[in-house]
Amino acid sequence: MNFYIGSRFANIERVRELRDTLLSQGHTHTYDWTTNDRATTLENLRAIGTSESEAIMTSDLSSSYCRPAKQQPFRARHGSRCRCDGVHP
Repeated sequence: MNFYIGSRFANIERVRELRDTLLSQGHTHTYDWTTNDRATTLENLRAIGTSESEAIMTSDLSSSYCRPAKQQPFRARHGSRCRCDGVHP
């Protein structure tokens, strides 16, 4: 299975743990944003966004790693409220 995991820099360690687990099970990571530094120019941001978009399109599973439930909920891209403490497709 091809997978992509999106999240905030604050969740980078959790994303890496999940990535490593899936890789150890023989799955393929389509793009690892955790190796990037924060984009400092529009050109960098555009390149990262293009890579992430392509990774999502080629994935069998694309998930967002959300904030812990203790924090304020936020609006996910699909419009639902997210209060999860883990991966949410």
